[in-house]
Amino acid sequence: MALELAATADDAAMRASLLGALGMLWGGHQDYQRGLALTEEAMHVAELAGDHAALGEALVKTGLMQLNVARLGDSQRTLERALTIFRDLDDRRGRAQTLDVLSMVAGIGGRLAESGAHNDEALALFRALGDRMPQASLITNRGFWLAYGGERVRGEPLIRAGLATAVALGARSDEAYAHLALADTAGMYGAYGESFRECHAGLAIARPIGHREWTANGMAILGRLHRECGDARGAIAIHEEMLEIARALSGIWVAEALGNLGRDWLALDEEARAAALLTEAIDASPEAFKFKLPAILGMIELRLRQNDAAGALAIAGEFLGVGRAFLVMAADVRRLEGEALLALGQPEAAETAVREAQAQACALGAESVGWLASLSLADILAARARTDAASQERAAARTMLDGVAADLPEDLRAGFVNSPVMRRALRDHDAQGGRH
Repeated sequence: MALELAATADDAAMRASLLGALGMLWGGHQDYQRGLALTEEAMHVAELAGDHAALGEALVKTGLMQLNVARLGDSQRTLERALTIFRDLDDRRGRAQTLDVLSMVAGIGGRLAESGAHNDEALALFRALGDRMPQASLITNRGFWLAYGGERVRGEPLIRAGLATAVALGARSDEAYAHLALADTAGMYGAYGESFRECHAGLAIARPIGHREWTANGMAILGRLHRECGDARGAIAIHEEMLEIARALSGIWVAEALGNLGRDWLALDEEARAAALLTEAIDASPEAFKFKLPAILGMIELRLRQNDAAGALAIAGEFLGVGRAFLVMAADVRRLEGEALLALGQPEAAETAVREAQAQACALGAESVGWLASLSLADILAARARTDAASQERAAARTMLDGVAADLPEDLRAGFVNSPVMRRALRDHDAQGGRH
C-alpha cells in the first residue's frame, strides 16, 4: 500500500526508501536473493530520479545484499560508488554505514589490513555522530578479524568490549554475534571448552530471536567442535541442519556448511562423498574466501589421503597466495605442506616446513596447530629413524591435548579422549603399556 501511494504521488525518493526497506527485511534472515532484487530496484528508481542521497542509501543496501549472496567483487564496486556519493554530499552517516559494509567485504575476501582500516574509520565517524547502536558490531568485528589474523591477544578484548556494548544497548543480535565470535576464534586457537560455552551462549540468543545467520554460524562452530572431539556423525547432523538454513538464505553460508560437511565425511573415511561436498563448497562462493576455508583445508587433507601429494601442495600454494593474512590457518597449511613433502620423499624439506608451522603456532598461541604440528613432526622424525625425538613430539602433543580435555564438558570429553588425534598422540605411550 505504501509503495502504491508513493508511486501515485510520483515520490521517487519514498519509493526507493520503501523498496530498500523491503529488501532489507527480506535480506535480513529470510531470502538474500529476494532482498537483492528489491534493493536493486530501489537503486534503479533513485538513479532514474536523479536523487543522489536516495541512490547512496540504495547502493549501500545493494552492496550488503551482494555480499550476502557471495558476489564480493560486485559488492566492492557498488559500495565504492556509494562512498563517493556520500563524500560528495558530506554525509558522514552514509560514509560510516558504507565503510562498515566495506570492512566486512575486505575481511571475508582475506584483506584483513584493509578491513581494519575501514572499520576504524567507520567507528570514528559513528562516535563523532554520537550513534552508539552500530558500535557494538563494529567493535566485535574489529576484534574478530584481528584474531583471525593471528592477533588473539589484541582481538579477544575487543570482542568482549563489543559484547559489553551490545548488552548495554539491549542489542540481542549483536550480543549473540559477539558470543559466537568468541566461540569461533577460541576454537580456532584450540580452546575447545571456551568455544563450546560461548557457542551455546550465542545460540541461546540467536534461536529465540529467529536470527538465521547467527544460528547457522553457531551450528558451524558446534559441528566443528563435535568433529574435532571425535564425534563426526554428530557433526554431520548439526551441519546438515545448518545447510538447510543456509540454502533457505541462498548465500554465503552455503559454502561453509558444505565445506564442514565435507570434512565431517572425510573424518569417517567417506572420501568420494567428501570430495563431492568440498568441490561444491568451493564452487558455491568463489570470492568469499573466509566462508570456503573449511573446504580448502578439507581438500588439502583429501589429496593427502588419496596419495596425491603434488595436488595437496598445489592447493596449499593457492591458499597461501590468498589467505596468508589468516595466520593460524596459514600455519596449519604449512604443516600440511610438510606432510605432502614427506609423501614426495623429501623428509628434510618436510621437517623444515613443519618446524616453521610449529614455531608460528607457538608464536600465535594456537595450540590447535601446535599439537597437529608436533604429531606431523613425530611422523617425519620417525621416518628418519629419530625415534626418541619422535616420542618427545608426541608427548608434547599429549600435554596440550590433555589440557583441552580437562576443560571440555563430559559429553565431548568422552569422545575427545578416544578421538583420532588423541590416539595418534598416544601411539608411543600405548606401545609402552600406558593408558588406553
